[in-house]
Amino acid sequence: MVFLNRLQVGQGILFDRELPRVYMLASRFMHCGIIDRTNSLDQGFDYTILDPIPEPVRQCPSFGELCDAIGNELVAAAIESRRIIAILWSGGIDSTAALIAIMKAAERQSQHGRVQILLTQQSVEEYPKFYLRYIKDRYDQVPVTPPIAEFLRPDCLNVTGEHGDQLFGSQLLASYVQAAISHRKYEAVLPEVLFESLRNVRAADRVMRYLGPVIDQAPVRIVTLFDCLWWLNFSLKWQHVTLRLAALRERQSRLVYDSLRHFFRDQRFQQWSFSFHPQRGVSVWERYKDPAKEYIHAYTGDEDYFLHKQKEPSLGNVMRNPEGVRPRLCISMMEDFRTIAVAPEECAELRERAL
Repeated sequence: MVFLNRLQVGQGILFDRELPRVYMLASRFMHCGIIDRTNSLDQGFDYTILDPIPEPVRQCPSFGELCDAIGNELVAAAIESRRIIAILWSGGIDSTAALIAIMKAAERQSQHGRVQILLTQQSVEEYPKFYLRYIKDRYDQVPVTPPIAEFLRPDCLNVTGEHGDQLFGSQLLASYVQAAISHRKYEAVLPEVLFESLRNVRAADRVMRYLGPVIDQAPVRIVTLFDCLWWLNFSLKWQHVTLRLAALRERQSRLVYDSLRHFFRDQRFQQWSFSFHPQRGVSVWERYKDPAKEYIHAYTGDEDYFLHKQKEPSLGNVMRNPEGVRPRLCISMMEDFRTIAVAPEECAELRERAL
């Protein structure tokens, strides 16, 4: 197994096997079907790790240097394979940084026409100034509507801004930064955070003990709640983020997966995240993702964006169907990238038979 979504986990069964209750609780807390990249947890099923956690390095390029390098590599790969770069732009921080890197590289290599930008009306509304100044009348655009995965052409290099959150921290941290408790020691605060999510003291205690081995495997010292939620996101949610777009394509999941280039998935960005660790925690939420905002600012000179832009949730636009509703399907994917999607009622029938 390489992927299962939250609804599949919530059924408590995977094929004919009952899932451990504590795994279900931890997945509920993480808002996904977790795949443990540290290989420390008993998840109740065999799984394959696509991206093993890399070793830290002593010296690492800056965030901006990595963006420029990977932008150059993606454009070079598109030229070599004679493919279009189709980049998903949500208007948010991560996808804007990735788009700028692609634009810079394409313009340097006179490949302006090889770049195609997939966007929604919400993308434009999230960052209208960027759209008007840098995209409109300059780049080929493909208006898309949810579900976005349906617009990914396997014959393109499909670039996304995925994994940005995993590098910097977690959206779960927003309220705790704003409440000025994210800097407190995680041992003192995480039980409260788990209780807030799970609404049960015994469940929170079980998940706290269950996640202990993962926290112990961190390559950097985990002290604060900010540290801890970053590491749990980095180690447990990474693979879910890698595969969720491909999983939504069902019959073409392997072809779509092969075409995807998640900009921040690169091992060098993961190692940068380790080296960034001492500066990671922020006391003001606007400072979350400052290195990415600095990269954007260097290109645009947009001072207001740098000072005030905050992370906004955009996943809903990816997951919804044309009617604006998230499809209720239990989705799992095997290591051959074969996707199985069934209605929750079928999962319930399997559970009844298994029990």
